[in-house]
Amino acid sequence: MLILSVDPGLFGHLVLMRPCGEIIKDWPMPLDKAKKFCPRETWKLLTEIDLIAADQFEDITVCIEQLLTLPSDRNQLELMVNDIEAKSKDGKHDQDAFDRLNKQLKRKDGILGIRTQSVNFGILVGQFVAQGWRYITVMPRIWQAEIKPFSEPRPTAKLRSYDAAKKLYPNLTLETKRGKIIDGLVDALGIGYYARQKLKT
Repeated sequence: MLILSVDPGLFGHLVLMRPCGEIIKDWPMPLDKAKKFCPRETWKLLTEIDLIAADQFEDITVCIEQLLTLPSDRNQLELMVNDIEAKSKDGKHDQDAFDRLNKQLKRKDGILGIRTQSVNFGILVGQFVAQGWRYITVMPRIWQAEIKPFSEPRPTAKLRSYDAAKKLYPNLTLETKRGKIIDGLVDALGIGYYARQKLKT
């Protein structure tokens, strides 16, 4: 079995690895010339990945990050805030939880954006099924909790994920030439680590 871990964001990443963690190859999410999600290009990439697996006589299991969704009404929003409040310790709230909620409510992540993300997510899952691959989904907070032992106490989840990825794959380049973290790759590696642990059971 091979594991394909997927950060499905517009600037996400796909990483093909073995259950031991060895990376076979990774790819940025294929976009069109206008830098938009392109089903034709994703299908071409998945076909290429399927050929790699077939050449090694292996099946593929996909682990894809589940989308954050926009709270549908005030009651749902209040429940989410109350849950964060209930889990606070010594008067200190879970900043990451608030950040996630804030991200969901930002104007740029509004209803139209969520709809577009959901459509793209559905297209990817449909393509996995068409390839005959098994797939599982995982929420960000779940895979981030799985890699927590490898991370340092840092102010954001992105930086903690970066620390963990560096420890898990010290020889892998996780930054651009300008020194910017390749978020999609870092997240895909964390998702892949979660999948490796999940599929052991």
